[in-house]
Amino acid sequence: MDKVPVRVDGRFRLGDILESGSYTVVYRAQNIIKDVAVAVKLEPIAHSSSVQREYNILKHLEGSVGIPCVIWFGRESMYHALVLDLLGPSLHNLFLAHNQKFSLNMVVNIGDQLLSHLEYIHSHNYVHGDIKPQNVVVGLGNLKDTAFIIDSLWSPHFEYLLGCIMSIEVEA
Repeated sequence: MDKVPVRVDGRFRLGDILESGSYTVVYRAQNIIKDVAVAVKLEPIAHSSSVQREYNILKHLEGSVGIPCVIWFGRESMYHALVLDLLGPSLHNLFLAHNQKFSLNMVVNIGDQLLSHLEYIHSHNYVHGDIKPQNVVVGLGNLKDTAFIIDSLWSPHFEYLLGCIMSIEVEA
């Protein structure tokens, strides 16, 4: 990646890397005005903007439980920047931390929440294309028992996706 800015939008000071992907890096950051921790996802502008697409979809879905809250989106230096509420560990990391065992109550609670979240997402004609334990996180503080779906590999056209699935079934 190009030289990473120290701050985003003048108010979000970047800290440690939380996660990195092919073109994006997610940082823990501090809102220096409100003194709260946030997450900042950066993607070089040279690439087609999955971060901008994610921002548009999250804004469309905002307000529902389990959908990350967008704080800011824009351009910073040579990057698209998406600032989100900071969330907690992934189900994958929780599973490892609990000796690879979850209680029945936890499985039922998370399963119920995920079904509700996915139903909400589908009702807005989006499909998440990469549901896995690494893309489900829990909140922090009073949201520690709430599951959130992250890493929006969203397909914005449900009908198109169904058409692709049906054409694959016919050809197989």
